Amino acid sequence: MKKGILLICLLFLLCSCGVQKQESSPLDYVDKVASTDLSGEMARSGAESGAGLESEPERESRGLSLGAAEQLLVDSKGEPMEKVTIIDNLINWVYADTSFFTLMDHVVVTYGFNIESKMSTSKGIKVGDSIQEAKAKYGQAFYSRKQANSQMIGYIDKKGDTMIEFLFEKDVIMSIMVSQLEVFRKMAG
Repeated sequence: MKKGILLICLLFLLCSCGVQKQESSPLDYVDKVASTDLSGEMARSGAESGAGLESEPERESRGLSLGAAEQLLVDSKGEPMEKVTIIDNLINWVYADTSFFTLMDHVVVTYGFNIESKMSTSKGIKVGDSIQEAKAKYGQAFYSRKQANSQMIGYIDKKGDTMIEFLFEKDVIMSIMVSQLEVFRKMAG
């Protein structure tokens, strides 16, 4: 199961970065959708967004956001189950409920919630919620795309140069990814 979750996160990132030329990237939509404020996005526990009591691991991981130092990641989440170098110094830090990606400057540039996660977005959306809930909370300024038989919608914060994508199947969110757009620019070459 955990290997499948790792593959979903890698699929999000690699397909979006142009590894498969026929696939699209969030960069393709920057000029096609209105900006959505994503400045509040952090890897936060469900309890922080009003979803109930948080567990010790959730309490430890709250507040991790894009730009956080690798050391803060280790201090908050501990050592990962696995660390995988993807390409060009992009490292995937795999935990049971989340994946964090860092680049050679040792800061978090992308993170994702998987099917085992109880983490939620700043607007309270978590894996298992319906895609309609995400649209209701984030608005209609989204793009849609498919990657390797997976459907996604995404929102772009042009001012913050970030994006959030929700991968879903049959109206149920299966994974959530938040990333700096700079990652996609670097990967596109």
